[in-house]
Amino acid sequence: MSYQPLHLAAGVVYIFFGLLGGFYALKTLIILYKSPEMLKTQRKIWLPILIGALFFTIGGILHLAEHSFYQSPEVDLLHEIVIIMGLSFFIASILQYSHLQINYYKLKREGLKRVQAE
Repeated sequence: MSYQPLHLAAGVVYIFFGLLGGFYALKTLIILYKSPEMLKTQRKIWLPILIGALFFTIGGILHLAEHSFYQSPEVDLLHEIVIIMGLSFFIASILQYSHLQINYYKLKREGLKRVQAE
């Protein structure tokens, strides 16, 4: 049984999600540049998402190249490295978002305690 169509579909999925995520991350960053106070915190989330999406797109292109016309173990290894780097940037943005949310709720809780104490 040939798995070639599945490999090609996986490459297209990588490219699709990379382009989709990159488009929305870039669109969000452009909107945030109009609001400097929001850009200061949100850039730490959306810039890694944009970079991760770029890596996913490159990984998809490498995957398609390897399974279409340039079969090489080096390209396969490079594809895997690029996908891992993309996932790393996505994880970094999730961790940054989590950190910002924890700090926000901590600050909110402290503010509510002060208001209730007065």
